[in-house]
Amino acid sequence: TGTLRSDEGPAVSCKWFYVFILQGGNFKPAQKTFAGGIKSNNDFGSWERHTKGIGQRLLQKMGYVHGKGLGKNAQGIIAPIEAKQRKGKGAVGAYGSERTKQSLQDFPTVDSEEEEEKEFQKELSQWRKDPGGGKKKPKYTYKTVEELKAKGIGGKAMSAPQREISQVKVIDMTGREQKVYYSYSQISHKHNIPGETPVVGKEEKPQGFALPELEHNLQLLIEMTEQEIIQNDRQLQYERDMVVNLTHELEKLSEVLSREDKAIYNLSQVLKTVEECEERMQPSSDHPLTLDESARIFQMLQDKYYEEYKMSGKTDLAVAIVYPLMKEYFKDWNPLRDPMYGIDIMSTWKNLLEEGHLSHSAQDAAMDTYHRLLWDTWVPFLRNVISQWQPRNCSPMVDFLDSWVHLLPVWILDNIMDQLIFPKLQKEVENWNPLTDTVPIHSWIHPWLPLMQSRLEPLFSPIRNKLANALQKWHPSDSSAKLILQPWKEVFTPGSWEAFMLKNIVPKLGKGKGW
Repeated sequence: TGTLRSDEGPAVSCKWFYVFILQGGNFKPAQKTFAGGIKSNNDFGSWERHTKGIGQRLLQKMGYVHGKGLGKNAQGIIAPIEAKQRKGKGAVGAYGSERTKQSLQDFPTVDSEEEEEKEFQKELSQWRKDPGGGKKKPKYTYKTVEELKAKGIGGKAMSAPQREISQVKVIDMTGREQKVYYSYSQISHKHNIPGETPVVGKEEKPQGFALPELEHNLQLLIEMTEQEIIQNDRQLQYERDMVVNLTHELEKLSEVLSREDKAIYNLSQVLKTVEECEERMQPSSDHPLTLDESARIFQMLQDKYYEEYKMSGKTDLAVAIVYPLMKEYFKDWNPLRDPMYGIDIMSTWKNLLEEGHLSHSAQDAAMDTYHRLLWDTWVPFLRNVISQWQPRNCSPMVDFLDSWVHLLPVWILDNIMDQLIFPKLQKEVENWNPLTDTVPIHSWIHPWLPLMQSRLEPLFSPIRNKLANALQKWHPSDSSAKLILQPWKEVFTPGSWEAFMLKNIVPKLGKGKGW
């Protein structure tokens, strides 16, 4: 079992040499085995039984697992290479593929069309390679429209110093020829391939296909295209904003137009109604207008055309339509005989024309249509009646004013009391003589107390003076004085009543009896 050595090759086991001699110089075994006589798969590595097994141990240390292929990812074949016998006596490839089934499983074929396409693309780009034989491919960067838009948005807010720097004229004398640039950005982009940065410390290889003018023009076209895209995007955004604003403005104007159309229609209806009223107020009209009908018309205008009714001025409408009818209505009215006449119709017009507040001056009354209606149509009739009224016949006048007080504004009621009623009472008190008049003065003065209250106080002093003069010749035996003075006890103030009694009554009580 010795070994034979060769100067040019490794040691060979004598066993293999004997096998070679016994087989007549042919290493092909009688059965399907490897060159060492080991069967495929199952007997792989079995020769190590005759050695110390160093090969198996080394493989296991390097991660080899029995039954799996060699390699980091076990990509090696497990079965040994098989020989496939060709059919017949034809040439190679005459009977189809020469590969075995195991070879097809381990190394599947790739579509020839894909390989041809890859080869075509590879040959197509050969002109771009550098003449030195380098395999480095140029890197290209691509900018999307969205990136350019974002750049345009970010580039809007450029400060004034930056704009000045970007417009500085720069003379470049670093090359063989002097060049002029109009911004620092042009220097930073000169002769640059997009996306490629120079490597520090390496010598620049000579360029066999360098066209700086062409590159400059292409870069200029790219920048112009980018600026055009950014400008178009800004213009598009401006137009979109303008569309939104105009749409909003159109909606607002449409609403205004709709309101104006409605207002025009309503005003035309109001004008038509007013013209019909004017026609019916003519003396020659076959169907004259009445206060009740005009009240219904005003109510309809308030309900259906309130805004237009306010705009048209209800005072003017009332003056033109209602005032003539109201004067005609009260033309033959005598309030002392029929105090309730006109209350219902005046209540209706109060609800239609009054502004909802009570005025306290004639100046305010001129602003209120209802107050002006009373002042111009109702008060003149009342003045005529009061001028002919006798104050001693107070009941009809008091009843009349009590019936109308809820329809009268405060300032009109004050005017009636102060300017019409009080002067009549004052004049009648001056003419009153307690010794000759048979009607007691309290019978036509006291009924005015609920309406006039403190307004009557100026009359009390003349009344006390006249009563005092009448009591100068009075004797305590005459009981008529008690009937005259008793009603005034609650009307005069306590002080004035006590002073009156001490001065005119008490001194005479000692002379008579019965007081």
